[in-house]
Amino acid sequence: MPLDNVENSELKFSDKFKVLRIYLDSNNDNILEMAHTALIIDKEGSLFLLEKKNPGYPFQISEFNSLEDVLTYYNHIYKQEKEIYVNQEKAS
Repeated sequence: MPLDNVENSELKFSDKFKVLRIYLDSNNDNILEMAHTALIIDKEGSLFLLEKKNPGYPFQISEFNSLEDVLTYYNHIYKQEKEIYVNQEKAS
């Protein structure tokens, strides 16, 4: 996906649900490859992350205190150069 398309999508989101997308550098100029997508559910002061880490695995749900905690979690998993978007906004 060319970089200029990531922030300009026309998707609509609820305040309680957010889509997290992780893009990795494809080693091509100005091109990112989508590596992961997850759903963040905001409920009663906690963030619940719903994801499927592998097509053969069941869905997993994890609880976090903040978006910063979610980003730390993914920075630990994806150590290479990446961009993380929550809805249409760049988060990292």
